[in-house]
Amino acid sequence: MPKPLVIIDGSGPDPKFVPAELSRLGLNERLGATSTQAAGDLATQVASLIAEDKLPIVIAPACDVSVAATKAVAGPGRAGLAYIDGHSDFRHDANLLPLRTGARSDLARAVGRAVDGTTLSPHFRDADTATVGFKRDDEAFLELRKTEILLWPMYWLYEHSRLDLEASLKRRFDRAELEAIWIHLDLDALDPKLLPGVETPIDDGLSAEELVPILRTLLATGKVVGMSVSNLTPELLADEGLAVRVVSMPCWEDFDAQEEEYQASVLPGAVPTLAVEAGVSFGWDRWADDSVSIDRFGASAPGSLVLAELGMTPEHVAERARALLAEIDD
Repeated sequence: MPKPLVIIDGSGPDPKFVPAELSRLGLNERLGATSTQAAGDLATQVASLIAEDKLPIVIAPACDVSVAATKAVAGPGRAGLAYIDGHSDFRHDANLLPLRTGARSDLARAVGRAVDGTTLSPHFRDADTATVGFKRDDEAFLELRKTEILLWPMYWLYEHSRLDLEASLKRRFDRAELEAIWIHLDLDALDPKLLPGVETPIDDGLSAEELVPILRTLLATGKVVGMSVSNLTPELLADEGLAVRVVSMPCWEDFDAQEEEYQASVLPGAVPTLAVEAGVSFGWDRWADDSVSIDRFGASAPGSLVLAELGMTPEHVAERARALLAEIDD
């Protein structure tokens, strides 16, 4: 029988991220989950839920809040860490090469590397850890290859079969000496086409077809005791007290064929709608009040530069959203 799910909102005392919205949309009901706010020491809260034979899922904007929960797992007995992330997060005090300013340290902390003079205790062993999904050009890649951490950078998924990855994860985690497994999922590991609302997206990230078998393989061990999901960060408008829903509409015709009740649940008539497409605005006037689009010929330059020049940036989209709200309020 599956363990009862408990979703922990790790966004702080003034929630502005997705857990409450997920509950409002009925996810808790479909999963049979309950929700609670992170309170006091997160590790203690997670440990208490695990002791009650429940499965805690910590949803937080940043990895550091999520990784704090691993202390509840790494302490009682030997446990494994499955770290799914678009970046290595392996900056620590003794890096062989200096990493860029702003490089994160969450994996390094979780496996006991000293960061800013402090070492997390308890922590996971390298030999009980795997990291999946980081970029080929990650600055810590060569250093990570000298550790016992199981590595599956994103490009290896294209050079090997999915079954190779699943077999590697099973060998790493389905071992008698491991009593528990914690899954860390940073959503920047996913392809931006699937989930654009993250702070540090990577090109060609994991698809749903690639992520689901990874999670299924880990869950099949029967040792997963909890999970953290981080980097849901559309803060540009959230910091201003504005709740924003992101909807993907890959096909107008399919959406038009749905019942009106369903259409209204996706695009409520009382909610201002802003369409965003790196193409012409033609056709969006039926579904949206305004659109961020490109009604001109393209340009020749690096893709990121062209998108910035043509207004396809989070900052410009947020600016247009503010303008739309101001126009409607007036």
